[in-house]
Amino acid sequence: SVNANLAATTIVVEGGGTLKGIGTTGNVTLNSAGNINAGNSPGCITVGDLNLTNGSIFTQEIAGSVACSGYDRVSTSSSVQLGNATLNVVPSYQPTVGSVFTIVQADTVTGTFNGLPNGSKFTSNGLEFQINYSSNQVTLTFLGGTLAATGQNSNQIALLALTVLVISLLGLGVERITRKPFKINA
Repeated sequence: SVNANLAATTIVVEGGGTLKGIGTTGNVTLNSAGNINAGNSPGCITVGDLNLTNGSIFTQEIAGSVACSGYDRVSTSSSVQLGNATLNVVPSYQPTVGSVFTIVQADTVTGTFNGLPNGSKFTSNGLEFQINYSSNQVTLTFLGGTLAATGQNSNQIALLALTVLVISLLGLGVERITRKPFKINA
């Protein structure tokens, strides 16, 4: 997490690593399986040159309509090379049709995300988006759909309840095994 001004620091994100935060960094390179997830869920990060490579991951959270507080944005006053990276859009709220999310803002943007040429449409969690690239930004436009229920909360609650039940049952078994019999004197 970068939450300060580290503009003089060059960062290389290796596979399995994730760059996050709301600070400023120098040049950033993401190698295969490296991830950038701007902000602290969500938020904005400012970088020098951003070089994504094939197999790297750009995670984009969309939890509201305002950049930096509602959705992630990566900004630079230099260049962004998208390098055929994977775009992972994670929406958690229902936008209005036509909402535009500027996810990358730079002096120069080159390349595209893997499998997403300019103007292509894709669906994430029940929501359909269109991606557009210009010489200085990448935008997602919400086209329609209904946010799918992930079921995480109900699944987590069910798992917790099952765990409590199993522990309770095991506790009863342990109690029965360790309890010493007592005698009633007549």
